[in-house]
Amino acid sequence: MACSSCFNSCCPGCGGNRVITCPTSFCPPTPPVSPDCDLLCELQVSESVPVVAPTTAMLPITSVTVTTDQVGDRVLLEGTVEWAPSGILTLPISILPLSISLGIPGTFRIWRDAIGVGGTNIFETTDTSSLLSLSLSALILPLTATLTFNPTTTHFHFVDQTVPPGPHTYFLTVDVPAGLTTGITTSAFVFTAEEINPNPPV
Repeated sequence: MACSSCFNSCCPGCGGNRVITCPTSFCPPTPPVSPDCDLLCELQVSESVPVVAPTTAMLPITSVTVTTDQVGDRVLLEGTVEWAPSGILTLPISILPLSISLGIPGTFRIWRDAIGVGGTNIFETTDTSSLLSLSLSALILPLTATLTFNPTTTHFHFVDQTVPPGPHTYFLTVDVPAGLTTGITTSAFVFTAEEINPNPPV
């Protein structure tokens, strides 16, 4: 067989000759490749995510499907969503003093296999769209306050460490806050899922 390297010291006389042959016993064995070790095979995760029952309407954004083929597989989920409250919020003001919210919260959730009943809510995070502008009508009661809010970009990642083998669809939703009749719009999003094999034995 040919030497595996032109300067392979295990093969006498190899030197700089790439075509010299030597017995197999002189050449180093090919390093074994673990069938269980793949990209991110040494991923270690420590995470704590509060998950509570949704109390407002859930707006579906998108979904991805991935198949896990063995016990111990995990799924890495990552997302980026650009969003904002829809339209302009108008408040009639007839009594002072008045409290006005300077931000609108959006709670993003990841569901495994179904949204709501029949699915598992595995992750949630809340971000806030801040106030962009506030304009008032003439300062005579009753007056009207008009609020617009900034577009907000929310990033998140999560590892589903308890997923059973088989195909699974992950749904991404955002909660519409109670009292926000204009809802929430998403102008752009990326949502990915990647299977991760179990770590090889130590």
